[in-house]
Amino acid sequence: MRFRSRPVAGGQAAAIVGHRAGLVVALERRRLEDAFERLEDIADRKKGVEVSRRSSYEGLSPEDAICEKIKDGYKERAEGAVAVGGSEYAYQDRIVIQTAEVIQRRDPLEFINTFLMKAMNELGDGFARGAVSLPHLLKSADVMKQVMGFLEAYMLSLIHI
Repeated sequence: MRFRSRPVAGGQAAAIVGHRAGLVVALERRRLEDAFERLEDIADRKKGVEVSRRSSYEGLSPEDAICEKIKDGYKERAEGAVAVGGSEYAYQDRIVIQTAEVIQRRDPLEFINTFLMKAMNELGDGFARGAVSLPHLLKSADVMKQVMGFLEAYMLSLIHI
């Protein structure tokens, strides 16, 4: 109990303890993304997995680039706002800008059902096989949350027009 109170008293959000390895990784609030990256690297090393991540999303359609970024857990944190259909939507990740471009020519539900669900199914299947670590799954879920938060707000605005 004592080891869990130290990180919180020090201003950190949480501490994850791997009892078998005797490993303690503290997650700082402002460094959560880096912590997920470190946890993912540790999990991959323990499994002996050599993970290759895409270094560029050029050459992909915008829909496929978004899905690959979600599957890679790729984050481009930046706050801003994007205007779509006369409304403005705040964002915390630049992936929302790409999503806004996609819905200019594609129905949001079609994008969700055709592209995003496929990406999430691939991640889920990889996790079930042990090919995707929990830290990676959490990173991907955070990127997906950014996309879905925007899509939900956009679709709600269409109802209220």
